[in-house]
Amino acid sequence: MSTRNVRTLLHAGDMADVMILPEFVQLLDDDIVSLTALTLMVNPQCRDDHHYTRVTQLTLSLYLMSVEATSVSDVTGSDTRLH
Repeated sequence: MSTRNVRTLLHAGDMADVMILPEFVQLLDDDIVSLTALTLMVNPQCRDDHHYTRVTQLTLSLYLMSVEATSVSDVTGSDTRLH
């Protein structure tokens, strides 16, 4: 399903963004939260700009696609790279 979303979003004109607000952090994956926190620690000016605390729908779909591939690979022991 994520692969289909990625293909659709690659050709989309408008995409939804997900704001990374403190209220939503507990609902996000640890990797996404860690990356956002690292960005804000390295460049504190990002805290004042809303563009640095958003994740696009395409980014989330790509991440989910990689998580799905890793999960399938772990279970089957097979290589699930995209060709």
